[in-house]
Amino acid sequence: MAGRILYNNLLRSATVLSDTTATGFGPSNSLDGRTSTFSKMAAGTDQNIVYDFGSTQSFDSFALARHNFGANTYITVQGSSDNVTYTNIITSVNVIYDKNIFKDLGSQSYRYVKILWTDTSQEMVFADVFIGPSLELQRSQLHGFTRPGLSDGDSVIANVTRGKELAGLTIRPNPERVRFTMPYYTSAWLSEFISLRDTMKEYPIYMIWDITRSEAPFAGGEPAFYCWPTKSLPAPKYSKNINGYYDVRFDMTGFYK
Repeated sequence: MAGRILYNNLLRSATVLSDTTATGFGPSNSLDGRTSTFSKMAAGTDQNIVYDFGSTQSFDSFALARHNFGANTYITVQGSSDNVTYTNIITSVNVIYDKNIFKDLGSQSYRYVKILWTDTSQEMVFADVFIGPSLELQRSQLHGFTRPGLSDGDSVIANVTRGKELAGLTIRPNPERVRFTMPYYTSAWLSEFISLRDTMKEYPIYMIWDITRSEAPFAGGEPAFYCWPTKSLPAPKYSKNINGYYDVRFDMTGFYK
């Protein structure tokens, strides 16, 4: 199944009604797009943030990037129309690996959203959290595409002596770079492209290539790629020999964990 682009984060324009974050590490830290700032919560049960969208909003996706969660971390997302009665959207999802998280929420419409985190073994840290609608990819990727998580952006530097002996390897961590083309996309899909492009001027976005993928090495779900344009913003071009369709080439740099 084709994937999704997540760019319209409803939490950024929401009002935080209450939260249990640590002083100096509040909810705004995980909405500014940076991974150098983060929200933090003490170890415990049902640590939470409550958001008010101001009016009923529709959404279908939850994502979270650059966290320290592990096998003892559980996440619940709830929705409410009156900030009194809350309904579970996803319940006690166990975070079993350190990669970015994506969860399909199905079609939801609520004014209030509460996110709850539980981990009694350690404090909980995360750099970005997303709830919002998705932009569905119309097609899967072409042959030859290397998906995030199967390649690595790190550089390997060999330390070689004057006698031409290997003295060791030095690893320089780098973000991962992914280049791909989305071919033969309709003008209807591109109706959201201007909003997507303008968002990428201010914030990273999430890209998920297959929302149903769960086999190894993606046990627990395929990680969300938290990314930004490497240099230039993508620009749709007319598809060759097919009127009314467009090719969109992306060159993105980012993190999948």
